[in-house]
Amino acid sequence: MDAAFRKLMAGLIDYAGLFPPAALDMPEALRLYSTYRSGADAWLLGRFICPASRLDELGELLRQSPPTTAPLPLSVILPPASTAAEALENATASARVCATFEAEHEDLAVIEAFEAKLPEAPGEELVQLFAAAADRLDSGLGRAVPVFWERSLLGDVRREELAILTAALAEANGQRAIQGRPLWGLKLRCGGLEAGDFPSVQALGLAVGLCLAAGVPFKATAGLHHPVRHHDARLGTLRHGFLNLFGGAALAAARALDEVSLLEVLADQSSSAWGFEGDRLRWRNLNAAAEDVGRARELLTSYGSCSFDEPCDDLRELGFLTSSQRSGETPS
Repeated sequence: MDAAFRKLMAGLIDYAGLFPPAALDMPEALRLYSTYRSGADAWLLGRFICPASRLDELGELLRQSPPTTAPLPLSVILPPASTAAEALENATASARVCATFEAEHEDLAVIEAFEAKLPEAPGEELVQLFAAAADRLDSGLGRAVPVFWERSLLGDVRREELAILTAALAEANGQRAIQGRPLWGLKLRCGGLEAGDFPSVQALGLAVGLCLAAGVPFKATAGLHHPVRHHDARLGTLRHGFLNLFGGAALAAARALDEVSLLEVLADQSSSAWGFEGDRLRWRNLNAAAEDVGRARELLTSYGSCSFDEPCDDLRELGFLTSSQRSGETPS
């Protein structure tokens, strides 16, 4: 298998089977995730995504059927908040819930990341929120854990607002890091159940470009079941591709692409434009070495998908992935 492909895709797909459109119940989502962990494509699999409000439900199932390999890696969704004060209260309450969960399920699960929606607040207030929320979460778990904050990319996305946000994340990261890596990141919602839930290429490219420029990590979620940007006839809209997003960001980081060039990569609907040749990632006449892709992945963390089979099947169809085991998941 090509080294650049493995560097780009290793652990990239967080499993969000609990969330729409799959919206599986907890037993089925956990069963599928366990199947993926033991399958041929397990190296592409990231964390199991679970709301903080459902940790008790998850814990009961883990006690009944403990993981057979390593503890279950979790990304925990914090409750939404409309103000910075409410977000801090949620972090405080969630820290207690998560600390209790880990204490009661030692060796069964480990919380590796948090995700939260970002309330409206000025830049200086955001820096204070990031630091205070991290203090509450870290003190509860007894260690530093990354937090990815989501700001909507829909509607009139202003460069100034996203620049303030990424600058605030970068400032907070300058105060604290995990083994030299940034602690706070941005969460990019790339789609949903309706056409209006998909941000424009311009908004997505702006967010990615600002994250790369500021050294701020990002993760993505929603609408990224397929590798390449394409038209969804059912929704009547174009959907973003995870290869466009993460391959494009890796190329942008490795080749210092300008904003216009990054937008061209994100907007490309041709699967033949992509290739993994030798130890290089290729998009049209641009390429990046495997080691550069690996360095970029320090900022390009993962994306959440309620399907694991669909992205793997598409990668096989493109000839990038050679394994053939499927879980029996019903495509959505």
